[in-house]
Amino acid sequence: MLSLQRLLLRLRVTDLIYFITAFPLAVLIVSSILLFNRVEIRGLENLPDRKTGFFLLSNHISTAEAPTIAAYLFPRPFWFPSKAEFYKGWVSGIGYLLVTALHTFPVRRGERDRSSISLMEDLLRQGQSVLLFPEGTRSRTGELLPGKKGVGMIIHSVRPPVIPVYVEGFQHIWPAGSLLPRFGGRDALISFGPLVDLSRWWDEEFNKSTAQGIVDDVMGAIADLRDAAHAEDDGGASGSPPPKPGE
Repeated sequence: MLSLQRLLLRLRVTDLIYFITAFPLAVLIVSSILLFNRVEIRGLENLPDRKTGFFLLSNHISTAEAPTIAAYLFPRPFWFPSKAEFYKGWVSGIGYLLVTALHTFPVRRGERDRSSISLMEDLLRQGQSVLLFPEGTRSRTGELLPGKKGVGMIIHSVRPPVIPVYVEGFQHIWPAGSLLPRFGGRDALISFGPLVDLSRWWDEEFNKSTAQGIVDDVMGAIADLRDAAHAEDDGGASGSPPPKPGE
């Protein structure tokens, strides 16, 4: 799958394919999630212009947040690194590529997947936008989990614009194990934050400690968005705020 994606990139057809295949998917997601639930979007003014690629880093609580973000921001293209289990064979892999508008590729969790990391870095260097969950897995409780240092390594290597995103409520719209989202008028929130200033790390030695410090700053920015949302909404869309990582 990685070789296929690199070939499509060399042919410069990935964004064209995305625009064609993602349109019906965006319509489906908008009609099934955004129209039947109360999804509030905040902080759109923090996003760079459409010609600027960036690293969009979000907490992860559901199957729904990534497709909802992509559909709402369509036609801006995003790449979605996804767990390798979705690509167990060519048939399932191609099928997953199609339902993600050919803008995804497998990442092996729990190990240093050099090939996938290299592709992600190449995409960011080319000015592409990448949506990733720095926690590395879905939070079953809604609490923020510690970020993975591999994300910090990518940021230190490429130094892309980093936009934090806080989401909540989507675990009730598309629960774990459910094949389809629910149509029940549930509340959810997507809050985009301002660019994270990580420049204090650029002169630091490129090592695991630096990488962890970078991703900790990103998770701190996501936690700040959570706290701001709950302060404004007196509890937010999904109840009392979870503690910050390490609390």
